[in-house]
Amino acid sequence: MNNHNTLPKIFVYLLHTIETLYQAQVSDSVKNRRNTALMIQPDTVLIVCYLWGVLHLCETTKAKYQLACSLFSDFPEYSRFVRRCNALLPYIQLMRQGFVFQEVQGIDVSIIDSFPIPMCQPIRNYRSRVLADYANIGYNATKDQHFYGCKCHALVSESGYLLDYVISEASTADSAMTELLLANTSPKTI
Repeated sequence: MNNHNTLPKIFVYLLHTIETLYQAQVSDSVKNRRNTALMIQPDTVLIVCYLWGVLHLCETTKAKYQLACSLFSDFPEYSRFVRRCNALLPYIQLMRQGFVFQEVQGIDVSIIDSFPIPMCQPIRNYRSRVLADYANIGYNATKDQHFYGCKCHALVSESGYLLDYVISEASTADSAMTELLLANTSPKTI
């Protein structure tokens, strides 16, 4: 990994960015866990390889793994790659939030909006029981129809970065989620 000349520039940029975010966002208990010296590739390289696969529109984890193997001659086997990526998902989320907040520092305005997540066709609204604890019937004013499902309330910066989101029942009013969305952010909201 010391010789970055053979890697694409975007990959190296991602690696430097992820290494910085990893050091800032991930707890010491994860960074200094047992047997980290025996790993073939560090966590940051695995995360960047996964993101590299996303950038190259690889739809499956196997395709992301094969792309990563084309970059590195010594790469962990597939099952270890999958297990480590799954274990790192909460920390990837923390790094994503750190990256977004780093990118949107100094913004004055953010936007809150919501959109429906229907789980069935309207004709099945009253018969559907999928995720009954989390979903119910709501109204989509744009399409002038009722739907069974959930609703996503999102806080977005004016440049398009997703700052925070909440998934709620379909019948939840947008105004009820405003305080929850603004709890972790400081910008003024339209």
